[in-house]
Amino acid sequence: MPTNLRWLALAPVSWLIGGTMFASSFERVERVPVLTNAYNNQTQEVSFGVPTTARMILQFGGGAIAIGGTAAAAFLAVGSGSDSKRDSRSPNPIPGSNRERTEEHRELIARTSGKRSYPVGNRKHLTPPTAPKPATTTHRTQPIDDEVFESDLWQSHPESGNNSAPVPTPEPIVLSGYGNKTQAQGEQPEINLVQQAAVFGCGQNSDNIKVHLLIPAITQSGKTSTLCGMIREVSQICPDVIWHGVDPKGSVFLGLERLCHSDGFPVIVGIDLDKPNVGVSMTVELLRRALSEQTQRKKARQRAMQTGQVYDPSPYIVILDEWPAILKAAKDCDLTSGTKHRSTIVQLAETLAFVGLEDKIFLWIVSQSPYVSQLGFDGSVSAQFCTFAIGRGYNMKSIEVCKKAIERSTSDEAQKAQLFAKLKKLSEARPSHPVCFSSAGGLIAYAPDLKDIQRQQLFRAADSTDDEDIAHLRSLSPHAIALEFNQFLEQNRPDETEDEEL
Repeated sequence: MPTNLRWLALAPVSWLIGGTMFASSFERVERVPVLTNAYNNQTQEVSFGVPTTARMILQFGGGAIAIGGTAAAAFLAVGSGSDSKRDSRSPNPIPGSNRERTEEHRELIARTSGKRSYPVGNRKHLTPPTAPKPATTTHRTQPIDDEVFESDLWQSHPESGNNSAPVPTPEPIVLSGYGNKTQAQGEQPEINLVQQAAVFGCGQNSDNIKVHLLIPAITQSGKTSTLCGMIREVSQICPDVIWHGVDPKGSVFLGLERLCHSDGFPVIVGIDLDKPNVGVSMTVELLRRALSEQTQRKKARQRAMQTGQVYDPSPYIVILDEWPAILKAAKDCDLTSGTKHRSTIVQLAETLAFVGLEDKIFLWIVSQSPYVSQLGFDGSVSAQFCTFAIGRGYNMKSIEVCKKAIERSTSDEAQKAQLFAKLKKLSEARPSHPVCFSSAGGLIAYAPDLKDIQRQQLFRAADSTDDEDIAHLRSLSPHAIALEFNQFLEQNRPDETEDEEL
């Protein structure tokens, strides 16, 4: 009788385990003297060995494992050996078995490729038929028949003279939503970081995040145009914003430089660097007014919290353009007049940076360094500022300022390398166009086209009569104005004949 040695090998293993258990039950029992009373040194002999219950378990269990394991191993060895022998010698596979399905699959593949295949052990070299036979619909319970493969079910078209025609390749099916979205949507629009910085700088973003803005940019990097663009964005988002600013350069800010508040205080305070006393004193007054506004708003906020009212004041933005120039002018004023305007300006601005955000009082500080400690402030105030750097590719110093802003904004080396690579790519592609970096999200993008924004007059006084004609007259000399006025009178002189008729 054929046997399977793999199962028969378990017999000695079962004998070894059972014999070991049976032998351990006959462990020698010895009597050992044990001290039972320590006071009078009394001892008693105690036997140590296998208990009676354990000895019975080992004896009967070991015998059962030895005999039963051997019998089971012999049974499995004989049974599996006969089954494997019968499977290897079986000429006809059982219908529906894996062997039949494998041979059927082989026949189907051969049929579709134009060749005939037969089961192993019954191969014949026959030529394929020239015409298909009618298909049969009977259930197949016997081995694969030749007529089944001759049916039209497995042929997409009649065979031609070369006995097999190529099967047409079906067109790929594209499901809805899985097509090439890049070609359909085109290029994504560039991010408007100027608008994003303006929204964050006035607290009007969807997350209600309020931050001060630190705008590092050197000369000729496009910071004045970008600043005008931010002012325009804020005015469109929140028309009731209250503006204040200090400008030592005499820049144009969409008409804000010509406006005054209701009490006559100018919206933009100008500082004459040759005679800075008046401008520096007004700068101190401007910051004091902002701090006084914050004190009033804090009281209103406390009352609203106690009474359950809504507290939503208008944004109050203080623009400090060219911060190093403001501090230099204040220092010169201190040296000539013996005042302490420089330390006062730094102290007031730092106080507003700490306490102003809760009441929507924002600082926009334009400097040439992205580090708050280099502005004269305490280092702890840096968490209140969001950096918005501006640079141009043709000026490497401005690009270095952007790199310093990136280093300040993140400590992740991988993110730094990625931002540096994108900054280099954008600045090299368009060297003359401003590139902006915003630490709010770590984004870099081109600034929008703002080259003509300084010509716009977005802000006008309520009683302003300025128009193109008045602007033209202001550009003329007094003599040219007199000539044009005389010409105006000549053209509008009444006719003498009409006077005579009257």
